[in-house]
Amino acid sequence: MSKDAQNQDLELTPEEKENFSELVALLARHGFGAAGPPRETTFAQIERFGHQAGQMVARAIESQKSRSSSVTSSQFSRSARAT
Repeated sequence: MSKDAQNQDLELTPEEKENFSELVALLARHGFGAAGPPRETTFAQIERFGHQAGQMVARAIESQKSRSSSVTSSQFSRSARAT
């Protein structure tokens, strides 16, 4: 892994690191089976899988943001009608 990639890591609390490790283990099992990626798996293959997982995370965050915005908008609408 390049130094640039290492420097882009998020700063996580100990609890977040534990949760992240659990997520990584879950994804490794999902993408590569119970034993994880075989020894001959290249970094490029792992990176492609990681990119797919990252896109899934991005869509989930966007979905949460959209739901949060719609809740805030509906609360604002009710509040505006009450005045």
